[in-house]
Amino acid sequence: MYRSKYLLKSLRKVLLVAAAVLTIVGVLAALQQLPHDNSNTLSSSSSPLLQLLVANAVVDVSIIKCWRSSCKVPDGYTKVVPLLDHANPGHLFRYYLVAKHQPVATATRVLVELQLGPSKKDVPGANVPPDTEYTVLDAYTLTKRFVATTPTEGALLPDTEAIRDVEVLFGTSDFADARPFHHASHYTADEQVHPVVSALKISATQADHYLKQLADFEVLKQEMTFPFEGPKFKVLQLSDLHFGQATGKLQVDGSVSSDLRTIRFVEHSLDEEKPDLVVITGDLVDLDRSIDYRSVLLKALQPILSRNLRFVFTFGDELLGIPSTDGETSARIILFLSSLPNCYNSMAEFKALAHGTANYNIKVVREGAVAAHITVLDAHQQKLENSQMNYLYRINNDFKDIYKLLFFHYPLPQFRPLGKFKIVGSYNEKHPLNSKTDSKFLDDIINCGYQAVGVGHEHENDACILSEHADNRKIWLCYNSATGDSAHTRLDSEYVRKLRLFQIDFEKKELLSWKRNEKDKSGFDYMMIHPIP
Repeated sequence: MYRSKYLLKSLRKVLLVAAAVLTIVGVLAALQQLPHDNSNTLSSSSSPLLQLLVANAVVDVSIIKCWRSSCKVPDGYTKVVPLLDHANPGHLFRYYLVAKHQPVATATRVLVELQLGPSKKDVPGANVPPDTEYTVLDAYTLTKRFVATTPTEGALLPDTEAIRDVEVLFGTSDFADARPFHHASHYTADEQVHPVVSALKISATQADHYLKQLADFEVLKQEMTFPFEGPKFKVLQLSDLHFGQATGKLQVDGSVSSDLRTIRFVEHSLDEEKPDLVVITGDLVDLDRSIDYRSVLLKALQPILSRNLRFVFTFGDELLGIPSTDGETSARIILFLSSLPNCYNSMAEFKALAHGTANYNIKVVREGAVAAHITVLDAHQQKLENSQMNYLYRINNDFKDIYKLLFFHYPLPQFRPLGKFKIVGSYNEKHPLNSKTDSKFLDDIINCGYQAVGVGHEHENDACILSEHADNRKIWLCYNSATGDSAHTRLDSEYVRKLRLFQIDFEKKELLSWKRNEKDKSGFDYMMIHPIP
């Protein structure tokens, strides 16, 4: 009997790993099926995993010049979109990178270094090293270095780091591609938005290890579980960062915000607190001041990606006012996020609910049992709907006495309490909330056993409000405050940015919360969430 159970468990794990690999490939296929220029185009939003899985490498990269929509792509090459001068639309000519991929087993050379820069008048001629080539076209110069391979002798050595994929991104001097094995080459070092070529450079040995890591996490993502053995599980909430393509945002008072300042604040907080999970409750980016959503997402997430932290994202008001067809914009964002390492967002849950596209429940598993639920809901169009309450009941029916935290962007009506109420923190924005969410939903949330709700949206509120109900039922409703320097503050232009933390202490059976502020980067307003004093 025991042997049968063991075999079934082993078989299930094998099937999950196989499904994980298929999911990775499926994400790639879905990304490539989204609209792009033509059939001879490789979208640079595509993950490089497909090339790794089929043992390909980049054997050459060049630049082509197109007359508006008329392009001649060399045979064997694929056009990398978007175009290099995407940040400067309106030009008669358009410039694209084109890349040639080839199976390593048949290649005679592979690309190992790639740099993009302005045109050079002094490109070396006779003194160019034999492994180096330059491509110069108008305002652009590519510097390329190759390593020769010998197909008859097994091609590339397993420890040789070769470029497997090339992407065109955009940013300023504060942009970094923090994904593992990605190397970014900036066109220029100034603070104007410019093209950045990001190359995935990885050896076969590294790829084997990396793909195993991705497949292992994909199993957890499909099960939506977080195995954890420590005594304290810590969640760091980020909200309303409002990253854009440029270095900052022009504010109403004429000042210019600093996205780099936000990055430094988040980095310091992550290093000091060392959270187990990061929950992003919307308004991560300002799409209306972004020319490439992938680039600005990578910019915003670089503190998390560079620290190899697990995270989950749900939407705020990013999509308000953004034209889209059948959720195409949100689909692209979720697809791209799902391709990032350690991100719990996935397409598996994309159409599981009638409302929103980013609804997830992560089960923290400790000592072989579910010990906590970390749930995020998508407050699409600034509201929650019945389908999401049904989802909460469905995922919580079998889990009564565990710790539960719920996160979404737009506050419930009860975040504007009447009369006297208990509060910890600053409660500055008191204008009518105009919440479209049914007020009865808070009863549903309490019935499902949640001890606290964490929201964003209101940039100058950082308080936790105790909402008290009949039968001695209570729940803390907690604001995060704006974390990003580019988040507009109407009441106080000098408002100090903050972020919130929650910590489950399994041994003491306590749930705590506190905040960190950007000014002195310290923790403050430590409070007991559960049990309620």
